Amino acid sequence: MKYTYQDLLDAREKLSEITYTFWLEHDLFTWRWWFLLAMLIIPWLIWWRFWDKARFKTIAIAGLIAMTLAVFFDDLGVNTMSWSYPYQLVRVAGRLNVIDVTVIPIMFMILYQYFSKWKGYFIALLVAGAFGGYVGEPFLKWLDLYHKLDWTKWQSALSYIGIGIMVKGITDWLIKQEKHT
Repeated sequence: MKYTYQDLLDAREKLSEITYTFWLEHDLFTWRWWFLLAMLIIPWLIWWRFWDKARFKTIAIAGLIAMTLAVFFDDLGVNTMSWSYPYQLVRVAGRLNVIDVTVIPIMFMILYQYFSKWKGYFIALLVAGAFGGYVGEPFLKWLDLYHKLDWTKWQSALSYIGIGIMVKGITDWLIKQEKHT
């Protein structure tokens, strides 16, 4: 069967309708929804108290890069059916926005703040990547917030490590470029 662009639009419209109805009936105001809301807000409040405000710009750049990469790779994983999220805080995307815009950026901002040299950063990154893949994601799975479809713990750990390398590399490069101008 040959599909048209209109077929694609019709399927997206139907999926949007099903997704919204599912979110209203299944997610909104459940304990998991409240948990996700708390995960969106509380880490930022804690982070705000402890981050190095003298390095605001540098650390914020690292966080924004981490957030951008997390959203991109999460979309990639969801769209290739590697994982899925049965509960959402808001039903505008298939990704788990709370993790992508809170937990992951804060994790990499902490690493960037406390480990300025590559050696220390990389060692801390290995620990953080292993923690994310072998503790964080299984915890989310236990809460029924995350389902692996075609993905493993070690792939997750390596993904976190890869994102962390990109975060530090790009941030350091941008800061270096700024100093040369």
